[in-house]
Amino acid sequence: MKGSVAAFLASAARIPTEQLSAPLYFVCTADEEIGFLGAKDVVARSALYREMVRDQTVGIIGEPTRLEVVYAHKGACSAQVISRGRAAHSSTREGLNANWAMIPFLAEMERIHCELETDPAWIDPEFDPPDVRLNLCVTDHAPALNITPPETVCRLAFRPMPGQPVAQLLDRIRNAAAAQGLEFTLTWNEPALRTDPQSDFIQDVLRLAGRDTPRSVGFGTDGSSFGEMRHLVVIGPGDIAQAHTDDEWIALEQLHAGVNLYDRLIRHWCCATPKA
Repeated sequence: MKGSVAAFLASAARIPTEQLSAPLYFVCTADEEIGFLGAKDVVARSALYREMVRDQTVGIIGEPTRLEVVYAHKGACSAQVISRGRAAHSSTREGLNANWAMIPFLAEMERIHCELETDPAWIDPEFDPPDVRLNLCVTDHAPALNITPPETVCRLAFRPMPGQPVAQLLDRIRNAAAAQGLEFTLTWNEPALRTDPQSDFIQDVLRLAGRDTPRSVGFGTDGSSFGEMRHLVVIGPGDIAQAHTDDEWIALEQLHAGVNLYDRLIRHWCCATPKA
C-alpha cells in the first residue's frame, strides 16, 4: 500500500494540471486491518466520494499485486463466541468450567468446516484456494490447571466469495452458539469484490498494464467498502508476500514500473490528450 501511494503521487506530479480533463481523486484510508474503518468513514462522510459514485468514476485500489490486474478478491467475515463460567479451585464444587459448554459448539463448527470444503455453494474455482477458509481460535485464559476457567473465547473468521449466502452461514454459527447458551458477536462482515473481467474497464486496464489475463486474489482490500462503485480494480507495485513481515519491503524496479503504469492510467482516464 505504501509503495502504491508513493507511485501514485509521483505519477500525478508528472502531469500538469492544465492537461486534466476529468477529476483526479486520491483517497487515502487507514485502519483497513482492524475493520476497514477509514474506508467506511469515507463512504459515510465524504462529499467527494458521493460525487465519485454519482459519476461512476473508475477506481484503482493500490494494493501490492506485482502490477497484475486483479478483478476480484474475497471478503472478510468474523465473529466472537463466549462461554461464561466461574473460577474456583477445581477440587471443589464452587467452580463452573466455561469450556464444557464450548465443546459442543466447537464440534458443530467442525461439521460446518467440513461442509464448507465440499459443498459447491461454498466453492468458487475463480479463486485459489477455492473455499472460504473457515479459521477458528480458542482460548480460556486459565492461569493454572487446578482452576476452573471462568471464560472461554472462540474467534472465527472466513473469506466469502462473490454471490455466496453469507447471511445463511452466519445464522448457522449464531444459532449453534445460542443452542449452548453462548454469547455471539459479529465483528466483521465485509463483502467480496468482483468486477466483470470481460468489461471494457478491465480490458482497458489489461492493455495499459501490458497483461493478457486478469486474476483474483485471496486477500481483501478497502474495495469491500466501495461496493457502490462499479468500476474498481486492484493493482499496485510490490508483492503481498512481502507485506506484514518484520522487514517489509518493495523492489525498486516494481516502484518505478508502478509510477509508469499509474501515469498511463491517469492520462487515459483524466487527460483529453494524449490518450494511451
